[in-house]
Amino acid sequence: MSVNVPALISIKEFAGIVHVTEQTVRNMISRGTIKATRIERSVRIPVEQLAVVGISNPREAVAQYIAAVEVVAR
Repeated sequence: MSVNVPALISIKEFAGIVHVTEQTVRNMISRGTIKATRIERSVRIPVEQLAVVGISNPREAVAQYIAAVEVVAR
């Protein structure tokens, strides 16, 4: 099964991948540690920003997270 990896992820997804709270991610955005984009009322983070916090293969990490969430949702 192939997972389509999006270019932008939510704060919740970022927090889940990095194993921190959503508030920690918001603080990182506020401090400028990671970059984010506001799209209307939501905040999205480029997948590549996972590398800033030490994730060596960001796209693979997102694919694994999405696959795990889909299994739990079933």
